[in-house]
Amino acid sequence: MVHNNKMPKFMNANALVSIIMCSYNIERYIETTIQSMLNQTYGHFELLILDNGSTDSTVERIKNINDDRIRLFESAENLGPYKGLNYLLDRAKGNYVAIQDHDDLWHPEKLALQVDFLDKNAHFLGCGSNTIEFFEAFKAYYIKYRKEADAVTTHVSLVFRNGPYRYDEEFQFEGDHYFMRFNLSKEQDVIHSIPKLLALHRRRSDNANLNTKWFKRLTMQHYKRHYKVTGSLKGTIMFAFNRFFIPENWLMYVKRRVYDFRSLASMQQDVFLKPYYDLLLISNPEFKI
Repeated sequence: MVHNNKMPKFMNANALVSIIMCSYNIERYIETTIQSMLNQTYGHFELLILDNGSTDSTVERIKNINDDRIRLFESAENLGPYKGLNYLLDRAKGNYVAIQDHDDLWHPEKLALQVDFLDKNAHFLGCGSNTIEFFEAFKAYYIKYRKEADAVTTHVSLVFRNGPYRYDEEFQFEGDHYFMRFNLSKEQDVIHSIPKLLALHRRRSDNANLNTKWFKRLTMQHYKRHYKVTGSLKGTIMFAFNRFFIPENWLMYVKRRVYDFRSLASMQQDVFLKPYYDLLLISNPEFKI
């Protein structure tokens, strides 16, 4: 694997970033996800991975990656995403903490741009970005735009100042939004989102993303928390209605007509986005154009 660790001249090379990520039965994607982090132009980071009791070759594949910045922790049981992230936060040594999901991808310039922003803007607690929502089943994507200053951002794009911030472990869904809005930002617009596509969130064709399985276990208490997190009664009602009454394939049909979906060919032809395309081909060689 090729590691590109050359840092821009403007960068504060002293700021350590702790990347934290939980993994579980992700053997097909884990190597490309880690590669997207090792490809960062900002190389002063530690990568903390908690494996939640994988039964496939995930752990073996992680151990086969030779990079001393990787610290692997193995749990005999599945702690879940938020308890797992708290476990890693307790061990993070960095000035900044970056969140990554085990099947998503980063742009090579992600950490460099975010660390530079946070170094220069002390009143912001966190920094995210616009993101790519990539759907394997369609071989297509749309762009999720974020306000440049808000109380939340897309979780997989988040970098924040290390401190006493922890996730509510009782959450099984929307805990990431709750963490950002209430624990980190205290409902203040202290999270900046860079208007560049610095992260790719993969919507897998097997519908097995970390949070998907929790949808089947949602209770009234979860919907109350959804309303508290989003502040939108209409949004919570529609969320519950969609989950109970509208088949997933119908939802996807509607999304394809509501959002501006773009092809893999456009990703391949875009100089800034091509690193994503190259990594997608490793885990999904069938995508080759």
